[in-house]
Amino acid sequence: MPPTSDDMRKIIACLNAGDWSLMAEKAAASDKKTTLGDFSGCRVLAVDDNPINREVLKEALNALNIKARFATDGQSAVDIAHSQEFDIIFMDCSMPGMDGYEATAAIRANGLNAGTHIVALTAHVTGEAATRWQAAGMDSYMAKPFTVTQLRQAITAVYRPSAAPETLSSNTDHSAHDAAEALELLSPDVLSMFAMVMENTGTDIRTKVFSMFIGQVDQAVQALEVHVAQNTDNRDFKAVKDLAHALKSMCSSAGAQAAAKICDEIEVDAQKNVFVTGLQMNNLREIIAQTKHAMQRLINEKAQKVA
Repeated sequence: MPPTSDDMRKIIACLNAGDWSLMAEKAAASDKKTTLGDFSGCRVLAVDDNPINREVLKEALNALNIKARFATDGQSAVDIAHSQEFDIIFMDCSMPGMDGYEATAAIRANGLNAGTHIVALTAHVTGEAATRWQAAGMDSYMAKPFTVTQLRQAITAVYRPSAAPETLSSNTDHSAHDAAEALELLSPDVLSMFAMVMENTGTDIRTKVFSMFIGQVDQAVQALEVHVAQNTDNRDFKAVKDLAHALKSMCSSAGAQAAAKICDEIEVDAQKNVFVTGLQMNNLREIIAQTKHAMQRLINEKAQKVA
């Protein structure tokens, strides 16, 4: 108690069926701990310039018992890949300076990791950019935001765990799930992933990532606002597009799905050389403020439970 919306749907189903054994099955499933398998022998390089994205990826890999090496830009990734062999490389595509496509080409040109499986990490899901990873020589693609299950599937394509996993179950924090659904601000899938990481590693990644997002997102929004204001002579569309994409990536990794949607609309408009409107920026600022408030409320609820 109190019952969640999932509980109420299950109760109604039991009443309609006249069979209360369904509730027992639900209880048994919720008590089952997720076993993802031991991937500790897998050699992983993860590349992303955004600290929030790196934190989410780090903790998701920790849930698989993987201690990955991390690079914060394309050139660093190339330098690391030229000195150490990896089983799989997770490569962010949009980075300042040397991007993920250029870094992949440079890594492929070196014999040590020429055949290593490289997974494109990108928030691009439509248009030409959605398939650019293939032309760049990457082997597969994973959209942001991703789940632990999707991450595990990408890894098992090239590496088998030392222990066979049980059927995956997500022992989700239903109070957070319901709050997110009601507000339509936070992604239930990302919240479920955070809960799965907490279950397997004991790390409260939700509080960590939410706190990072709250502390960093305003600066990213302000940078976008500056370039939108300056974009009056058709010369700054690329900067607007790149900043909107970077902000969308940050929002997606943190589970800020409503804000990510607005960023995607701005990015698509800039790609088409369409000016960003004041209404779009006002909506973005408002949604970001609401998202920060929702995240802070969940952080406070967690702290109260611990106390």
